[in-house]
Amino acid sequence: MKESFKVMIVDDEPAVAGITRTVLASNLDSVVLDFNDPLEAIANLEAEEYGVLLSDYQMPGMNGLELAEKAVMINPDIVVVLISALITKEILLEGLNKGTVWKCIEKPWTTDEIVKVVTEGIALYKDKTDGAPSQAAGASGGAGGRLVIKKGAIKNKPLTGSEINKKRFIIKGKSAKPPPPKKRIVVKGKGAPADVGSFTSDRYMNLRKINEGGSGELYRADDTLLGMPVAIKLLAAHIANDAEAIRELFAEARVAMQLSHKHIVRLHNIDEHNGSYYLVMEYIDGITLHDYIRDGGPLPPETLIQVLDILDDAISYAHRQNITHRDIHPANIMITNDGVLKIIDYGLACLSGKASDSNYICGTPYYISPEALEQKPLDARSDLFSITIMTHELLTGSLPIPADQEGVDMHDFVPKCATSLPLDVQRVLQKGWARQPDQRYEDLHAFVEAMKNAMRG
Repeated sequence: MKESFKVMIVDDEPAVAGITRTVLASNLDSVVLDFNDPLEAIANLEAEEYGVLLSDYQMPGMNGLELAEKAVMINPDIVVVLISALITKEILLEGLNKGTVWKCIEKPWTTDEIVKVVTEGIALYKDKTDGAPSQAAGASGGAGGRLVIKKGAIKNKPLTGSEINKKRFIIKGKSAKPPPPKKRIVVKGKGAPADVGSFTSDRYMNLRKINEGGSGELYRADDTLLGMPVAIKLLAAHIANDAEAIRELFAEARVAMQLSHKHIVRLHNIDEHNGSYYLVMEYIDGITLHDYIRDGGPLPPETLIQVLDILDDAISYAHRQNITHRDIHPANIMITNDGVLKIIDYGLACLSGKASDSNYICGTPYYISPEALEQKPLDARSDLFSITIMTHELLTGSLPIPADQEGVDMHDFVPKCATSLPLDVQRVLQKGWARQPDQRYEDLHAFVEAMKNAMRG
C-alpha cells in the first residue's frame, strides 16, 4: 500500500496561498501545505510525496510551467493544476503538450470550482499510482476519524453495548457537490467588541473578545473571505516582541497546519498586522472535558471507551506525522455542542512560557511526563503518559495523586491508582504512566486496546 501523499499550493502571494490552503483543508481530508517560494517548494517535493500541485503561473524567478516541469521530473505521477489570471491558449497548450499540466483554473476561482478540481486530481493520482493513501493518511477520513460521541453519553445517559461501536461516516470530496458547511469552533462567554482593524487586516470583522490567558487574548471574528466564523488568538506583547519566539512560532505553526483531522482543531493561518502577531483557528462552541467532569463527575465506562477510541485515532494520526502535542490534559480537549470531540492547542500550547524563560518546561503539573520535566527529547510516549494520567481522572473524577504527594516537586511525583478501580485497569494505568518511556506501551493504540479489554473485563 502506498504511503500517504499531500496537496501542495505554490503562490508568491502569501495571502492568496493561505486562503487557497484554508479552503481546501476545510473541504478535503488531505494534508494541504502552501509555499511562497518555488525553490522551497521544489526542495519539499523532493523530500515528501505530493499527489496534487496547484501552482500560480506568474511568480518571480520561476513561472508555474517551469515549476510543473521540475515537479514531474521528481514525481512523474503528480497531478499539476495551473492557476492564473493571465493564462493564454499558448501557455495552456505548452503545458498540455509537455505533459506537465493537467488542468488550468482562472483567477478568481470559486470554492466549489477549486474543491472539485483538486478532488478529481486526488482521485486521478490514486488511479495513476494504483493505490489509496495508507492508514497513516486515512485517519481523518476513515472510520476511526469519524467517531462522534453520542449526546446521551455526554449527559451521563449510559450507552447500550450496540451503540458503543456505532460510528458515523462523513465522506467528503467524492463528488463535485461540496459538503455541507461544518459548524465551527471554540469557546464560551461574551466580551466587549474589539477595536476592529486594530491588530488584524480588514478581512476579519465583528471581533469579540471571549477569553484571555498568559499567551494572549482570544477573539471570535467573521472571516469575510471564507464566509465563516474563526477564532483569533492575539499573541501577548512578551511573545510578539521576542524575535526568537516569533521564529519558533512560525516553525511550530507550519507543523501544526499540516494536521488535517476531524477531531483536531485546525490552525488556519498566522499573520502580522501593525506589529501584532495573531493565529487564526477553527471556531467551535462547546465545553472542555475539564469542565464536564468538574460539573458532571466521571465519565460512564462506555463513554470513556468512545473518548479513548477518538483520542487513539486523532493523536495516533498526529504521531504518524511525527507531531506530538506535549500538553494533553482535559482542558485541552473539548466537546462541541454537537457532541464531537476536538483536541485544541496542537503543537502551540507551550509558546508563551518559552518566550519569556529559556528554562521553561512545557507541560501541565501532574500530566507532564518525567522526560519532559528533565527536558529530554520527547516522542509519542510522552503524550501517552499524559493520556494515561487523564484516563484515571476521567474514570474516577480525580488525578492519581496520593495524599502525601500533593504540592510535591513534580520530579518526585509518583502516580497512584485509586484502590476502587479493578486490578486489571490499575495494571494498565501503571504501565501507561511508567517512569521510563521504554516501560510503557509501545504506542497509544496498544494502551487504548489494553484499557478497553481491562474495562470490559
